Amino acid sequence: MKSPESTPLSAVEKNKSLDMGYGELSPEEQERMKIVNEQFKNPQFVEIPIPGNENEKIRVEYVILDARENKSENNLEEIDNTMVYIPGFSASYRAPEKFIKLMAVRENKRVINISLPSTGESDPMPTEIRKWKKPDRSFEFYADILNNSLDAIRESEKDDDKPTTDEISLVSASMGSVIATEMAIKYPNKVKDLVLVHPAGVNEESILQLAKRFVAEKFRDKKTLLQNPEIDSAHKKELEDAYQEMFGRSLQEAYEEAGEDGTFDLQDADTQYHDFNKAAASDVLKDGTPNIIKNPLWRAWEAFTIANGDVLKMLPKVRANTYIIYGGGDKLFPPEQIKKIVDNMPNTQNIRIDTFPSMGHDSIYQEARKYSSSIGTFLDKMRKKGD
Repeated sequence: MKSPESTPLSAVEKNKSLDMGYGELSPEEQERMKIVNEQFKNPQFVEIPIPGNENEKIRVEYVILDARENKSENNLEEIDNTMVYIPGFSASYRAPEKFIKLMAVRENKRVINISLPSTGESDPMPTEIRKWKKPDRSFEFYADILNNSLDAIRESEKDDDKPTTDEISLVSASMGSVIATEMAIKYPNKVKDLVLVHPAGVNEESILQLAKRFVAEKFRDKKTLLQNPEIDSAHKKELEDAYQEMFGRSLQEAYEEAGEDGTFDLQDADTQYHDFNKAAASDVLKDGTPNIIKNPLWRAWEAFTIANGDVLKMLPKVRANTYIIYGGGDKLFPPEQIKKIVDNMPNTQNIRIDTFPSMGHDSIYQEARKYSSSIGTFLDKMRKKGD
């Protein structure tokens, strides 16, 4: 016979410990969640020099989630628990809301999340860095922006006696993984751990191949959810010329080579693209669609840069503790691509790779608790090892 103390909670009592789909939270976690909810709603800004042009500055939006006790003590343990997250394609700091809150509340991390330029309320990215020729395309500039932003955040914290960001765990998803890998290579003394979730940019491939998988993975609701305005002729011409220059053939020729009949209509393709993002934004990307609508050329350039396939070439240069998670159900960057990392990494590399068999490309947003638990365990293990 059960004692009164072991009687299960009623449905009403149990629901009090649940918070917006984050799973069951203990009373202590509920209190910490209240703290990070307020922090999440109040982003901050730093103004940094543009890399390569110190006379011009750019404003960058960021949020810090920190609900730990004794966080005012500036000691090594506090510094080691700083995690920086880089969102994926078109997403600002708002997109991974559940994931970063759980990292702060349940995994006891201090989380910094930055809206890269041309996302969220950050200033637009300088247009001069947008190079369309394949050898010139790179996310290195994004890594410099991220590094300079973290330096500015650290500088702003000195007077407040808060933990600094000298050494970080860099966590990223999708396109953000390419940026994170760039930063880990360029700033090895700052990146202690590198986590790549469903990483993009492993394969070098045609942008049309990437676009086809993008639709297969993401555009599941065929209803028209957004009437995209007509693409202006200058936008269309820039995209078409960029494709011609990179691949030596027109979009129409590529369309026919893929076995399609008729005339390739860039307007139709762009409308489908925006339709998908409107659907995903409702519960995943948050403000991803506005970032696409406001900055379509940046989003197109980012897609072309992902298609460079630089991650496989860069990973052997990484010296940070590295953890890669990929989804067995990811149709955008399928397991066959990620397995190339396993086959090509040197045996000396400190790298761990996990597959989540049923997960699709954006599952980190929908299954935040699973990802936060796995990543938190990895980061804690790396700290205990002292690597």
